[in-house]
Amino acid sequence: MQSVFSTDGQLIGNKFKELADPKHVFGFQNVAPVVKKSVLSAEGPAFAETINKVSALLTIPAIEQMNKAVSIEKQPAGTVAEQFLKANGLA
Repeated sequence: MQSVFSTDGQLIGNKFKELADPKHVFGFQNVAPVVKKSVLSAEGPAFAETINKVSALLTIPAIEQMNKAVSIEKQPAGTVAEQFLKANGLA
C-alpha cells in the first residue's frame, strides 16, 4: 500500500484504485492562497482578483494534470505553470 496525495499525477489512468475514506481518517489538503494583509493592501484589488481567479481554476483534475506533467513527463514546473496560466487567459 502506498500513501499519496489526491492530486498526485500517478493517479491519472487505471493503474491505481482510489479507495474511499468513510471514516475520514485522512484530512483534506486543499490548496489555499495565504497573503499578508500588508501585501494585499500594497498590491491592490487587481492582485486579489488574480489570486482568486487562479485559486478557482486549481481544481483537483487541473492539479493532477500539472503534477503528472512534472513528476511523470519530467516537464519543468515553471513551464507547466506558464502553460496553465496561458491556457486560462492569465498570462
